[in-house]
Amino acid sequence: MTIKRIREKYLYLYLFVILYFLGLSYNPDQAYNLVRLLGIIVLLTALFFWKKKEADKFSPFVKFFTGYVVVEIFVSSFQYGTPIDIMFLFSISYATILSYFVFYKIDRERLVRIVCWMSSITIAILTVQYFIYKYLGIEFLFKFSEIPTRMDVQRIYVGIYIFPFAFLIALSRIITCLNTKTKIPLLYLFTAGLTLFDLYFFVMTRSFLILILAVAFIMILLFLKNKNKIYFILTCIFVFYISYYHLGLFDKYIEFSKSEDISLSTRFAAINYYYNITINESPLLGFGFIKIDNTQLRGILQGANGEFFREDVGIFGFFNNFGLIGLGWLCLLIYQMIKIVMKKYMDRSLNEQPEYLAILLMFILCELTSINLINYDGIASFVIILLLLNDSRRKKNTTVLA
Repeated sequence: MTIKRIREKYLYLYLFVILYFLGLSYNPDQAYNLVRLLGIIVLLTALFFWKKKEADKFSPFVKFFTGYVVVEIFVSSFQYGTPIDIMFLFSISYATILSYFVFYKIDRERLVRIVCWMSSITIAILTVQYFIYKYLGIEFLFKFSEIPTRMDVQRIYVGIYIFPFAFLIALSRIITCLNTKTKIPLLYLFTAGLTLFDLYFFVMTRSFLILILAVAFIMILLFLKNKNKIYFILTCIFVFYISYYHLGLFDKYIEFSKSEDISLSTRFAAINYYYNITINESPLLGFGFIKIDNTQLRGILQGANGEFFREDVGIFGFFNNFGLIGLGWLCLLIYQMIKIVMKKYMDRSLNEQPEYLAILLMFILCELTSINLINYDGIASFVIILLLLNDSRRKKNTTVLA
């Protein structure tokens, strides 16, 4: 088996794990341990694929961040009195960023199809399991009975960091096909429909939905040709009208939002807490990695009442974790992402691959608002985002494949 085939097989396994395909997401501890196990595997295998003389647009960022995480591990171990071996194992999920060097030579079109296929299959299996459980009371893989509910449905976070980007890729490919009057591959139709359904029905994170729909609307306005744009927008208005006024698909969201004003105030309180404590006590390095072993450490990480979470407050959570050095790295990374998209705009290939802009916008909006993608759980998916944006070693390919 060639190295190329090994990389692709490994990518399937990698996505298999980060999508919690075996149903381990009902238990957060098991899910996090699964990603930590993946970090150990990546740490061991990345050395096999890594060739020093090869580099691309994001390689320096990955290398720097890896080294910085090691520094944070030692500093955190000393600061919080956690043994270095325990702190290392606690933070090992960040080693998954090294998988970038395992996958970055995979053909981008192949990567896109794999991400879309894995996303669609995962959601399809999850949905079938849910309705079997709901109507027959039978559960397998996912233990729905142990999952907390929101709006009378089990809230499941499977693929929360991957599916939004899979949806935007599928939408971009659909736009391209409409513009060129070519047949839309069923893969992208299924991916767009299933990922949007999952984010609406299972994930139920309002901020994600708002951001996705906002980016989708921007993509339609910018890239869909005028005639198709009118038809598409009229179709969306019609679907929204039927969904809202006749099917009541948004009623529970509206009722939930009215009864959950406290969650919004908690989010702002968390932003204020993480910003102030970081600026006042540890602005350069942030607070690093905190393994909760006692009430004091819980108070530092989650606030006095234990209700704040870094991953819920975007760049403020990232700042609390990695400080000004981390923020500098993130700003330079986003600048590099923008340069890649601008280059595609200048050579007029962006119209053929509009997902580059969609991914960039989604990533920036997530980080600047309420969702931190670069955390102990999302770091494995962050690698996929970098791979989907990296075009430096790939030949221009304007054909939409299924």
